[in-house]
Amino acid sequence: MSHIDPKVEAKRYRARTLETAKSTKSADQLALLQEELESPCYEEVAVFQAFARAVLSGRAELTVIDTAPTGHTLLLLDTAGAYHRQLY
Repeated sequence: MSHIDPKVEAKRYRARTLETAKSTKSADQLALLQEELESPCYEEVAVFQAFARAVLSGRAELTVIDTAPTGHTLLLLDTAGAYHRQLY
């Protein structure tokens, strides 16, 4: 069983993004990027990436998603399904 923790995923996403950017960005650009990554939208990006990894793992495992059926969640599930269909 797995669980997607939005705070943990956002922290990983920010760290990975900053680490990748270090090789191509100046100190000022990195500071600006770090500030930008604090936006709440990046937590959604990070969670979506974790969710996409979980969906893709469904090729080899059974994936059951237990979540509240809110409009936002249903759109997220539909988007992930559309993304999955594009891959195949």
